[in-house]
Amino acid sequence: MQVGRQRAGVRLGLVCAAMFYCTPLAAQLSNSPHDLDSYLGTWDADRCGVCHLLNTGEAAPIAWMSQLPEGSRYTVYGSGRLRSPSLDAWIGEPDGSSLMCLSCHDGVSGSNVGHAPEGLGTDLSDDHPVSFVYDAALAARDGFLADPFTTQVTLEGADGSMRTGSIDQLMLEGGKLQCVSCHNVHGGNAASGRLKMSNDGSRLCTTCHLK
Repeated sequence: MQVGRQRAGVRLGLVCAAMFYCTPLAAQLSNSPHDLDSYLGTWDADRCGVCHLLNTGEAAPIAWMSQLPEGSRYTVYGSGRLRSPSLDAWIGEPDGSSLMCLSCHDGVSGSNVGHAPEGLGTDLSDDHPVSFVYDAALAARDGFLADPFTTQVTLEGADGSMRTGSIDQLMLEGGKLQCVSCHNVHGGNAASGRLKMSNDGSRLCTTCHLK
């Protein structure tokens, strides 16, 4: 009986932790393109439950509601007709949080098909590459990329606050560039593509690209 109570307490703690984490982010989602309640005809006080599973044993709030697509289904940047001789990174299959994005935004995967107007499809060869390692070695090989460990940036955080740190700290996910490196999925200005900073004058692009 004691063990059962302990397990129930752990589950309740995980749910509470997820709710505590989600609440400020949910406020950023209200009436935005990622406020999916309006699309799906549902109501979630935190708006997190449309995309995230909040009552699992996984680290909150990463558990994902949709079926993640297989990375191998995509034609990635640097393959086929758009192979660039200046491409120094190895571009593999999409992974990490980019697969979460693609589960809706490729327009063919997951349960939310039809609610992603971008409709990227499975041919990503003409889109900015994602899921590649961006480190000092890549910057040195390329010669026109900022060192992600020494270059400081100021970006809008998920809660709408401004944060300053290195590219590696604020933009990369496990050392890789992903969709969320540039896009603030929980906040940001919808008119500007929910970018983490304004791209006026290519400001966001030149954060990493030195040309």
